[in-house]
Amino acid sequence: MAHSAIMLVENYEAFDQIDQVSFELPGEFANPLVIYRGDRHESRQDNVIAFLEAAQLPTMAFVDIDPRGLHIAAGCPNLLGIVAPDAVVLETTLASPATGRRDLFQTQVPGIERFLQGITVDSPLHALWMLMARHRAGVVQERWLAMRSCCVLWKNSEMLV
Repeated sequence: MAHSAIMLVENYEAFDQIDQVSFELPGEFANPLVIYRGDRHESRQDNVIAFLEAAQLPTMAFVDIDPRGLHIAAGCPNLLGIVAPDAVVLETTLASPATGRRDLFQTQVPGIERFLQGITVDSPLHALWMLMARHRAGVVQERWLAMRSCCVLWKNSEMLV
């Protein structure tokens, strides 16, 4: 079966355990080619970006819901949207002191503040950035593994199922 999209996974642990996450993606993107973003030691990030450019398929970014995760997603060629839990789960997780990581927000924003300020309303990053900014917190994607969360596609400031 041919793939009509690519899902880029930020963290190796999430990539390695992707089968433990449930997804409710729009039908035309329900069978993405799943690839690991790469790091300094495994598949190089520049090669992954070159592959995404050459593949010319819509890319869904399955990244940490934190400022750097949004920055990674923004660098994806052909970005369709971000894969994350639905708004209710995400809002609850970010609001909770037990699961919302304020340290991620505080340490990551200063390095990419200009990028974050430039996120436009029509960007697939916008709604997620607004949630993070409101709670001043982030959440790593391994949380979705632990919670057995269902993830959906956030596109153009809305969730798609």
